[in-house]
Amino acid sequence: NSSNMLFSYNWLKEYLPNLPSPEKLAEILTKKAFEVGKLEKKGRDYIFEIDILPNRAPDCSGYLGLSREIASLLGKKIKEPEIKFGETDEDIKSHLELKIKTKNNLNAYYLRMAKNVKVSPSPLWLKNKLALHGINSINNVVDAANLTMLEIGQPIHIFDYDKIHPPKFSTKILAGKKIIIVGGAKEKEKFVS
Repeated sequence: NSSNMLFSYNWLKEYLPNLPSPEKLAEILTKKAFEVGKLEKKGRDYIFEIDILPNRAPDCSGYLGLSREIASLLGKKIKEPEIKFGETDEDIKSHLELKIKTKNNLNAYYLRMAKNVKVSPSPLWLKNKLALHGINSINNVVDAANLTMLEIGQPIHIFDYDKIHPPKFSTKILAGKKIIIVGGAKEKEKFVS
């Protein structure tokens, strides 16, 4: 089955500033890539309802992937988002362990740690982007995760380090270290999330 997804014309223009008109873009996409089911004007923006085929979901479910596809169709390059953050050489494993119980349907799982994060309300531009997709603003941290999910087409999750507890089945290897366990639950398994 294919999946109907919503995309903002103005947001796509952040990656491809010289896009054709929304109507022309809908026509190009429908003829060469994906069926555009609906194009709706929403304030100063247009929202595309695009039928993403299952074989293209991994690379075109987010704004970056769809922008790359459009760029390919138009013979253009996308404007990649700038990502800036400071890093230290501190190893995350000194704070947190990752245990993957199953490899089925799990291509990759990455952990990063951000310190000294201040949780606060999100700026209006972020709230507005999420609202286009029917996502309510929670706070700057959760909203940043949702924005990233919409951008890259992959779910991400933010954990509060202070709320992760060492496992009750502590071993010498873990010795009170906090752990994130990834994998399917067993039938009737109980856990605190």
